[in-house]
Amino acid sequence: MDIELDGLKFRWNSTPNDWINSPFAFEEIGCIHTTQGYDLNYAAVIFGKEINFNKEKNQIEIDRNKYFDIYGKTGIDDPEVLKSYIINIYKTLMYRGIRGTFIYACNKEMREYLKKHISPFKQEFPFRIIPLDDVRPYINSIPVLNLKVAAEILLGSMY
Repeated sequence: MDIELDGLKFRWNSTPNDWINSPFAFEEIGCIHTTQGYDLNYAAVIFGKEINFNKEKNQIEIDRNKYFDIYGKTGIDDPEVLKSYIINIYKTLMYRGIRGTFIYACNKEMREYLKKHISPFKQEFPFRIIPLDDVRPYINSIPVLNLKVAAEILLGSMY
């Protein structure tokens, strides 16, 4: 296994071409190169150990020694250019999920920074609850019935 996150072990993408449609995609982790050009219903992005947030300086920092994409580092000597390049990769990956993107950050400081700036998804209860004394059937409320009971009422013993 290539990657370990909180005790879970994963493998990097085993094929560079059309990895998303490969039979192993659900068991592996892809990269910017293997997801290029795809829009997915849901995506997951792992912010690696190379990117962190420095609270004292109030800025995102990149550790070049922990960035292992050989294509990404080649020819980039300026740390600010590398930082911009890496941030753009993460931004691009975060937009891959049409319906949503799950985010994980390896570094605690980065995780806290992201939580501060990205609201988590919250499933809201689709109904409002009103006090029983305020209930006015079919005006501000509708009855909720067990479907089997409703069918027996409508169809009688036939059901």
